[in-house]
Amino acid sequence: MEGYLDSQYEIGGGWGIDPHFFNTANFLPDLTWGNGISNLATEHTSSSNTPDHSYSSDSRSDTPLENVQNPKSKKRRQRSESSQPDALIRPRKTRTLRAPQETAKVREKGACLTCKRKRKECQDGDHPDGPCRPCLERADKITFITGLLRPLCWRPNIGGTEVFRRGPTIDFAVSLRGNMEDEAPGKQAIWKHFAVRRIGNEPSKVVELSQGLTPNRLKIRLDRYQPKDTDKQYYPWFNNEGVQQKYHTPAYGIENLGVAQHAIEGFLRDNSEVYIEAHLKDATKITRKTFHTAQQNKHLPLVERALKLWVGCRFIEDPWSIVGNETLSQVLDPNPACPYHTKIPVPPIVDLQLDLIVINELLQPELKKILKMLKTLLESSDPWNNWFEIYLSYFILLHNVELTMAHDAWFVRRNNLKRKYSNKNLVDTIMGGATTLLSVFHYAHQGYAPFSQPELEETQNWPEEMTSYLSEVRPLVKDVSGDCVQDPAREMFWTSQLMSGGWRPVVLVS
Repeated sequence: MEGYLDSQYEIGGGWGIDPHFFNTANFLPDLTWGNGISNLATEHTSSSNTPDHSYSSDSRSDTPLENVQNPKSKKRRQRSESSQPDALIRPRKTRTLRAPQETAKVREKGACLTCKRKRKECQDGDHPDGPCRPCLERADKITFITGLLRPLCWRPNIGGTEVFRRGPTIDFAVSLRGNMEDEAPGKQAIWKHFAVRRIGNEPSKVVELSQGLTPNRLKIRLDRYQPKDTDKQYYPWFNNEGVQQKYHTPAYGIENLGVAQHAIEGFLRDNSEVYIEAHLKDATKITRKTFHTAQQNKHLPLVERALKLWVGCRFIEDPWSIVGNETLSQVLDPNPACPYHTKIPVPPIVDLQLDLIVINELLQPELKKILKMLKTLLESSDPWNNWFEIYLSYFILLHNVELTMAHDAWFVRRNNLKRKYSNKNLVDTIMGGATTLLSVFHYAHQGYAPFSQPELEETQNWPEEMTSYLSEVRPLVKDVSGDCVQDPAREMFWTSQLMSGGWRPVVLVS
């Protein structure tokens, strides 16, 4: 028994325990092993001076020695020895059968804005499509800032917002290369950029491209390739009698997509300001003033990305023409009614490749980042925090929607279509995205209040550039009327709704 106590002391000594504590009077009465303890001590003494940790740990846990040594060590050991039968098992929090279902529903449709900001559990109310239970319970406690027309319970969802086209429909596609969706007529295809295989020994040719907005030129290296049966090697156009004609082009494709993407990114970076000035020379005063202010505030991350997206969208709308000496053996059409009477187009496959590079590699990632930043700002506790940055970004995005709608109207006229829109699915998606952006702006970002209530400047610490902009734009808002508030393809149809009092979603039928 003496040897067993010595071994216990050796272990205990490492914990800083008084050796006088280990005596027969204090230790033996608390042992519950009976005669087995003497056998254990004898076996231990005869075998070695090293304690058997499996037995010694049990002996320590069954005596009041543990409480004297370290009260917290018991929990630590029991957590590490959870495999033992007598280990303490932490009780698991029980949940009702309905709780996982409610959590799944909230994850599917998202929490409402109020619950998200207050970090509350957003549970359904009496009706699944109605206000949530927390909003109903504190309906009389929700404060509405002046000028803010927000529903009692509202779930913002801007993740699926679209503000530009994603490529041609099957009806007008010059090729089925890169199509990842249904190839039926009238369907909006989902495209990925594609490469073409070079044929022959003819060397690559570098062409200089332009959209006529800047003296700078985009240089792209092209190769001849073997076209497929579904590849169109011509552009259709209509004469004054409405008869379709064709402008034929050679079979060329982009030599290297990565190099072309790098060239496009550099061209966008170097020509952004020129593109903005060229497109807005005939715009309204409000539009020119807003874009000029946005360019002065490019240090704001959201504004910078919105301007980049806006310029990139112009790359997929205006046709690219070949300028310079290398024309791929193409000549101008002698017919004055032909759109290619004054400019030489790029081959259709090259035009499609350029579009898909811009859409997939520039626009989609940029829009995703913008929407993610806006989603983060939705949860801001300060109602006026970042308002000016958010407003400028929304104006740029909605102006892009106006230009996209105008481009669709131009495409209808150019192709002599007998319908209002060339791509109804595209129009519905983009108009839905614009309405979503307006809803988020008015319901979550204080809306038009700074335009309708100048007295707010006395109570808010707004930056000087914001107050200067508002004082100059407020008188111009009163002049917004006519077709610009009736035709979704007209300038100021969408952007003016950022400033209009008593805003309500506009229901449009495409």
